[in-house]
Amino acid sequence: MSSLGKHTRYLPVLATPTREVTGTLRISAVWHLPSLLREIEADLDEVLVAAGLPLKIFGDPDNPITYPELEQLLLACERHSNRDDFGLLIGQRSRLAEMGLAGAAARCGDYVGQGLRRFVEQFNLHDGAATMALVSAGTFTRFVYAIAEHGLTDTRQIQLGAITIAFNIVQDLCGSDWLPAAVTLACRSPANPRACQKFFRAPVRFDCHESALIFERHWLERPLPPVDPVERQRIEAELAALERQQHSDFPASVRRLIR
Repeated sequence: MSSLGKHTRYLPVLATPTREVTGTLRISAVWHLPSLLREIEADLDEVLVAAGLPLKIFGDPDNPITYPELEQLLLACERHSNRDDFGLLIGQRSRLAEMGLAGAAARCGDYVGQGLRRFVEQFNLHDGAATMALVSAGTFTRFVYAIAEHGLTDTRQIQLGAITIAFNIVQDLCGSDWLPAAVTLACRSPANPRACQKFFRAPVRFDCHESALIFERHWLERPLPPVDPVERQRIEAELAALERQQHSDFPASVRRLIR
C-alpha cells in the first residue's frame, strides 16, 4: 500500500459532537450567489422564497445564516439550477478574502502552516456551526472540515462547497502551483463527478468518513508574503479585543472548545 493510502486509512478521525450545537455562518461564504444565479439564468427571488429567506440577507457580508437555512438555500439552488454539484459552483467563487477576520489572521502568518493554523484557531469568527482542523502525519497533512450542527438532513452541497472554498484558501496562501494529493468528501457523488475532478485536479473520493484536502506536508513550510505592519497591528488588535470579549463568556468559550 502507498504512503498516501496508509495516510488516508489510518489517521485518527475527529470526534463527532454528541450534543446539540447552535451556530451561524457569515453570509459572505456564499456572497457571490446572486451573481452566479443571474449567470445561469436562475431567479434569485424564487430561490430565496423557496428557502424561506429575505433578500436583505445579502445586504451585508457579516449577516448571519444558520446551517438549516444554508442547507435549504443550497438545495433550492440545486433545484432551480438543475445542478446537483451546485456547492462546487458557488464554492469556486469564495476565497480567503471572504473569510473575514479569520482570513485576515491567516495572511498574518509567517509561513503557510502558521497561516492555516491561525485560520483554524479563528474559524469560529466566520462559522460558529462547523470546525476546521489541520492534521499532519508522516509526509502528508489533512485540512479537514466538519459540521458541528445537528439536525441537518442533506449536507451534500454544504460539504462540497466548503471543501471547494478550502481548496481556494490553501491556494491563496501557497500559490496557484499548489494542488492536493487527494480530496475526500463525506457525501455522495454528483451524478456526473467530472466537474469536481476537473476543478480539484486530484483524485476525488466520495462517501468518506470526513471532508478534507490531503496534501504534501512540505507546503506548510512555504513563506507567506509580508503584511503591512500597520495592517498587521490593526488585525492583531481586533483579534485581541474579540478574544477578551469571548473570554468574558466562559460557558460560550467552553462550547467552542468542545466543538
